[in-house]
Amino acid sequence: MDTLNVDLEPRTCTCNKWNLTGIPCCHAISCIYFCHMEAEDFVHECYKKETYLKSYSVSIPPIQGERHWPKIHSPKGPPATKIGPDRPRRKQDQRSS
Repeated sequence: MDTLNVDLEPRTCTCNKWNLTGIPCCHAISCIYFCHMEAEDFVHECYKKETYLKSYSVSIPPIQGERHWPKIHSPKGPPATKIGPDRPRRKQDQRSS
């Protein structure tokens, strides 16, 4: 019988899904509900609304339009395209009659 160990204090499960994603796996949620707690309290901070709002609270200035970009004159063009040989033909079906 396979057993999985869930530890709510360090927020780990031996299936490693909770460890990798930061979202409690089904095993952890079962343990959390068994202890009469809320699963939302065990989700990693990066998924919370407050963290999202804090991340995007700083203004991001828009970039200038394309007409304001510096002009760069390069003598090199795109690399030459090399056209390979045609697709090899298939051998005819060699059946002995």
